[in-house]
Amino acid sequence: MRSLALALLVLALAGCGGSSDGGGGDTASGKELFSSAGCGACHTLSAAGTGGSAGPDLDETDVGSAADVEQIVRQGGREMPSFAGRLTDDEIAEVAAFVAGTAGGGTAAGRPRPPT
Repeated sequence: MRSLALALLVLALAGCGGSSDGGGGDTASGKELFSSAGCGACHTLSAAGTGGSAGPDLDETDVGSAADVEQIVRQGGREMPSFAGRLTDDEIAEVAAFVAGTAGGGTAAGRPRPPT
């Protein structure tokens, strides 16, 4: 289930064009990228002020760590293509840090992550 959620996240980033969350990215820049690249067209993420419904609701999805999100964005999965050629390494790290820090009740959203 977690793999599917991460794969759907990457799919949404195909149409998508702070503080560090361990993945080396800047969450403030990641929020800007998430919004300006159109990720919200597919995803609900209250921290970004988006309400898309084609991809998973990131407010309700535990996406794992920034490194987990980065891996899916770089490699793709199932229906989700790789974005290694569409986003720079820095952009991937920034979006991943933002998403990992705010999705699924991440600590940046003021809620503790559920135990894994």
